Amino acid sequence: MIAPPYDEWFPGAPIDGTYGYDLAGLRAVAPVAPPPGFADTWGRWRRESAAAPEPALTPLGRRGAHDVFEVAFGTADGLRLRGWFGMPAAGPARVGVVHSHGYGGRDAPDFSRVPADAAVIFPVARGLGALNAGIGAPSTSERHVLHGIADPETYAIGRCAVDLWTAGDVLVALAGDLPLYIVGESFGGGIGALALPWDDRVIGATLIVPSFGQYDIRLRVPCSGSGEPLRRYVAAHPEARDVLRLFDASTAATFARVPVRVEAALWDASVPAPGQFAVANAVARAQDAGTSARLELEVLPAGHAEYPGMLRVVAAAARATRAHIAASLETAATRDWQTSSTPPRDHAVAAGSYGDEGKRMAIDGTPGAGLTKEQLAEEVTHLSTPDLLKTPFGDLEFFDGVPKADSVQTIFDALDLLRGIDAFLTAVPGASLVAMRNGLRTAGVVSPDIIGFTDPRANSGGLYLTPNTETTYGTTFLDLKAWGPTVIEAPPQSLCVIDDFWFRYVTDMGIPGPDKGAGGKYLFLPPGYDGERPDGYYTFESPTYANWVVLRTLGGVPAMKQTRIYPLSEAGAPPENTFVNIADVLQNTVHANDFTFFEEIAQLVAEEPVTALDPERAGTLAAVGIVHGTPFTPDERLRGILDDAARIGAAISRALVYKPRDPGAFFWEGNSWKNAFVGGSYEFLRDGARNLDARTQFHYFATVITPAMAHAQVGAGSAYAYTAEDAAGHVLDGSATYSLRIPADPPAKNFWSVDLYDTQTRSLLQSTPYPALSSLGGDVQADADGSYVLWFGPTASEGKESNWIPTIPGKAFFPMFRLYGPLEPWFDKSWQLPEIQKEA
Repeated sequence: MIAPPYDEWFPGAPIDGTYGYDLAGLRAVAPVAPPPGFADTWGRWRRESAAAPEPALTPLGRRGAHDVFEVAFGTADGLRLRGWFGMPAAGPARVGVVHSHGYGGRDAPDFSRVPADAAVIFPVARGLGALNAGIGAPSTSERHVLHGIADPETYAIGRCAVDLWTAGDVLVALAGDLPLYIVGESFGGGIGALALPWDDRVIGATLIVPSFGQYDIRLRVPCSGSGEPLRRYVAAHPEARDVLRLFDASTAATFARVPVRVEAALWDASVPAPGQFAVANAVARAQDAGTSARLELEVLPAGHAEYPGMLRVVAAAARATRAHIAASLETAATRDWQTSSTPPRDHAVAAGSYGDEGKRMAIDGTPGAGLTKEQLAEEVTHLSTPDLLKTPFGDLEFFDGVPKADSVQTIFDALDLLRGIDAFLTAVPGASLVAMRNGLRTAGVVSPDIIGFTDPRANSGGLYLTPNTETTYGTTFLDLKAWGPTVIEAPPQSLCVIDDFWFRYVTDMGIPGPDKGAGGKYLFLPPGYDGERPDGYYTFESPTYANWVVLRTLGGVPAMKQTRIYPLSEAGAPPENTFVNIADVLQNTVHANDFTFFEEIAQLVAEEPVTALDPERAGTLAAVGIVHGTPFTPDERLRGILDDAARIGAAISRALVYKPRDPGAFFWEGNSWKNAFVGGSYEFLRDGARNLDARTQFHYFATVITPAMAHAQVGAGSAYAYTAEDAAGHVLDGSATYSLRIPADPPAKNFWSVDLYDTQTRSLLQSTPYPALSSLGGDVQADADGSYVLWFGPTASEGKESNWIPTIPGKAFFPMFRLYGPLEPWFDKSWQLPEIQKEA
C-alpha cells in the first residue's frame, strides 16, 4: 500500500510520526521478551486483586439502548473510584464490556463500540478525568505515567491495569456472571493489553493505538505523549528501565489466548507506531505458537491526530469492534478458536478512501435538485433580521441587518445583562462557599487548624443555608496554598465531607469514605502538586487551594475533638488543634444577591488557579470582567447592570427553589413536597447533560455536596423534602396557623425531624432558637392512630404546645422534613407526606 500524504496532512509537524517505518517495517517490529518472573508476577497481582468492590449506583437516565448509571467502587488497595455503568434497556445482557480510555480522561461514556445487548462499565482511571482527578495518582499524564515507578508494586500503570480487573468484578456483581471483553484506547489500550492475559473471564479485546508497547524503542525516540517524560526520566534514572520491563504491553500481549483486534496507526507522534505494532505482532506471535490467540489487525492512517476521512474510519472501526465482540462470543461458545488456523488479517486503511495501491479513488456523482428560487427566498426570511426589532430591552433598529448607531449600546447593555444573569446562576456554588468562609472568619475560624463546632447544636442566631438543629457540626477551611499538602486525621464513626472551593465533591471521610468508619489519615494535595506522595494516607489532589471541611461524629463533641488537621511537613509531631464553639456567634455565611455577589466570585477567581474552572464557566465569568490575574473594576455602567443581573438571577433562583417547573423536583404527583437533589446526582447530571436548574436550585438554599446526600440508600444517609406552600398552593404565612400530619410509621431507621426556615435568608427561622421538632427526644405527642400532627403558627393552640413550632407574623417560612436512615416505604412511595393545611 502507498502511505498517505503526511506532509499535506500534518505540515510543520515537529515529529515525524512514522519514525522512519513503512508498513512492512512495522509488521516486523518484535515484542520485548519477558523478563524472569513476568507471568508469575502478573498472575500474583491478579490473585491479589480479589476484593469486594461494593459498587454504588446513581441513575442518570437512558442513553440510546442502555440505562446509564454513575458507579462508585472500591479498589484492591483501598481507593474509591468512579465511572459509568450501562445495562441494556431491552433485555438481559449476554456479554460485559470493560471500556477504558486514553490519557485525556473520560468525561462521559461513549457507546459507539458497545453492542446493544452488552452490559458495559466505563471505569475512569485512578487520578484521571473529572470523576477521579487526583485520587490515587496525579491528574496530568506527565506525572501520572511516573507515579510510583520506583517500585513495581506501586507503579500507577500496573495499578490501573489491576483496576480493570476490579471494574470487571463490578460489572459481574451488577450484571451477572458474563463473559468479559476489553476495549481500550491509547493509555487504555496499553493497560488493556497488560490486563487481558491474566483474567480468564476475558473472551476478547480491542486495543486502539495501544500505548506502553516496545520500550526498547519507545525509550529511544521522542514523542509528544506520555512517553516523553518517561523517556527523560529513565535517561536520568536508568534503574527504572528494569521496572518498566514488567509493564511492556507488547510483552504481555505474547501471553494472549483470546481473539484480539488491534487498531495500529502508521503515523502517530503521541504513541510511536513501532510500539503499537509490537503489540499486534505479539498477538500474532502467540497465534503462530499454536495458542488460541487470534489477531485481527486494522491499519489506521494516523493516530492521535485529525486527518481527512477520519470520521469515516472511526465509525467503521466502531462497527468492526461490535462485530469482533459478536465473533469472540461465538468463538468462546464453540471453542473452535482453540484449533483454528485463521491467519492475521490486515484491513484497508479506510474503506472508500484508498484502493489496494493506496491511491485516492474519485467517484462521479449526480447533484440533487436543490431549491427553487421561491424556496430560497423563503429561506432568506428565516435567517434575516428586520429593520425594527421589538425586544424586552426596547426597540432595536437595523439597516439591512446592520445595527444602527443608536441601537448598538442597547444591544451590548442587553448582552451584559444576560451574561450577568448567566454568571450569577452559574457561580452560585462558588459564591456560597466564599460567603461561608467569610462568615466563619468573623466567628474566629481563620486557619485550617482552628475548627468551629456547634454545641449543643446549630441554632437560629446566625445565617446558614438550611442547617438542621439535630446535629453537632464541625467545620473549617483548608488552605493548600499556604500550608501545602495537608493531613486530616478523621475520627472513627464519623460522617465527614470535603468539597472544593467551587463546591465540587472531593471525598467523604469516615463511614461513607474509604476508611469505612475506622478512622484514618487523609492527605490533600494542592492543584498541580508534583512533590512527595508518602504511603499510609488516603490521598486526594484538589482542583482548588481552598477546601471546605464538614465534620460530623456519632460520638458527639468529644469524638469530634479527636480530629487533627496539620501540614504534612509537621506529620512527625502534629500540633494540637483549636476548637471553637461557634453555635451562639452571630454570623452570615449566605452569599449576596446584589452587585456584591460578583465581588465574592472575583475573590474566588483571584485566589484559585485558572485550572480550577472549566473553560466554559471561566468564559462566562470573563464575559462580565472576572478574570484570574486581572483586577475586577467594572465602570458605573457595568456595575449597575451587574447589580440588576444579580437581583434578577436571585429572582430566578427563588422560583427554582420554591416553584420549580421540573416535574422531577416533586416527590409525589399532585403534591407540593419537593426534592432538594433533583435527579439524584451530586454532579447534577441527567442523560449525559448538566441539569443547570437543579444545580442552582440546590446551591441557592442548601450546602454540602456528597453522593451520600444526593442518592440516599435504604437504611443509610438522609432523605429530605420541603415545601413553601399549603394545600391550596398559597405561600406559607407566619401570621396564619397550619397543621401537618405525619402519617403513622414514618420510614426512618433512626429518627425524623422538621425544621422551619426563613424564605428570604434560607436560614433557620428566628422565631425561637430551635425552630424544629423531631422524634429523637420523645417529646412530640402521637395521635391514637400512630400519626403525628405538627402545628405551625404565631401562637400555640391549647394542649398542642409539644407539637408546635412558632412562626413570625408577616414573614413567610418553609419546613424541611428529614428522615435519618430512610426505609423502603420512602423509596417505593408507599408512605407519603400529605399537604400542609391552613387552619386559621
